[in-house]
Amino acid sequence: MLEALLKGKLPGEMKNREDVLTSMIFGAFRREPTKRRILEFLNKAEPISGSKPDFAKCCQIKYEDYEFWPQWSNQDIGSCEPDVFIGIDRAKEKPLYVLIEAKYDSGISSPATTDGPINHQLAKEWCHLKRKADEKNAEPWMIYLTKDFGPSDPKKDFQEAFQEVKNKRGEQAANDMHISWLSWRSLSDLYSNDSDAALKDISDAARCLGLVWFQTEWCYEILPESNYKFGNRQREFSWPPNVYRNTWRFSA
Repeated sequence: MLEALLKGKLPGEMKNREDVLTSMIFGAFRREPTKRRILEFLNKAEPISGSKPDFAKCCQIKYEDYEFWPQWSNQDIGSCEPDVFIGIDRAKEKPLYVLIEAKYDSGISSPATTDGPINHQLAKEWCHLKRKADEKNAEPWMIYLTKDFGPSDPKKDFQEAFQEVKNKRGEQAANDMHISWLSWRSLSDLYSNDSDAALKDISDAARCLGLVWFQTEWCYEILPESNYKFGNRQREFSWPPNVYRNTWRFSA
């Protein structure tokens, strides 16, 4: 699928599907030996809530804990299907349980509600991730991956999720939320000159989709010094004293 995109063979309607993009990019990351290099991408995430872990210091990604669209269900929380779940071992700390919710040209699938169980997509996925991490004595971390700030507004989406968790589960539960924002655009230059062909393909794919940061180049030329200058010579203009009036008429 990634090769089809790079060669311009992928139909236009498929390019804009976030599931296809997620499968292409994170499927490429899942293969050896590129699997550990995904940590460089995750490390580009900016924390919205909590202090971000240093993904660069993580040790090993568990293959068995690298899942696409896991289906999680719980009687208290309901069901959800996040895009990617990754388990990461760390040498002297708890393992990391990372959930990635990816958006491309769409917003969240379910908004917050005033009553009933947790309904906001990010809030629901966070509650499932937190429960799963607590069972395995792991540290949960959610990454909200979007193209930019539209149609998804990461900060607004998080604030709504935070408020619903606070209203329905208490302030401490809301303060425990660890969410970072990451842009697809970070891929375009991260591996652009990498010696690993698979990683370079990932950066090339991002550029094929226009997922690049705004860049500008100042192009200017230093001109040689000119000796031109305005002179002091004055020019005089005059008209002859006799100006003849032109007379005309329509002929009969």
